[in-house]
Amino acid sequence: MPRQNALEKLQSRLIHQRADLLRKISEELGEVSPTDDGINDIAEQALQDERSELHAQLAARESRELRDIEHALVLIKNGRYGECEGCGKAIPVARLQAVPFTSTCVQCQELQERNGPSYGEDTHDWSSAAAYERANYDVELTLRDLDQSPEGE
Repeated sequence: MPRQNALEKLQSRLIHQRADLLRKISEELGEVSPTDDGINDIAEQALQDERSELHAQLAARESRELRDIEHALVLIKNGRYGECEGCGKAIPVARLQAVPFTSTCVQCQELQERNGPSYGEDTHDWSSAAAYERANYDVELTLRDLDQSPEGE
């Protein structure tokens, strides 16, 4: 029964975390401001844009965590919380206490990280994304490329 008691405490913790995240996301999105109000100079506008981007990124990160918490709460409702979605074994309570919204044991998590994300999983390999963008979209332009006049004029 100690495992069941621990799982019930974790459920309560997840519910509180969800409420906190919903509040934080609302605050972060409230800080995302329009890009130009016509009053600021270029430097002030750049600073405002940077702050808005930061708040948008924080809200996105918190939204991903909220999605994971919601998934854990569904697993609790279905009686499958604490069961690894990879191998089906019980996830140790210590792992659940460290990461209450996890749905995999350490071994399955390591396997996922080695093999890369499954279809539909969020990936955070931004350096590869940037390299792909540079390789596929950075091209040298000449003045001739920028000439908008029709041929022969």
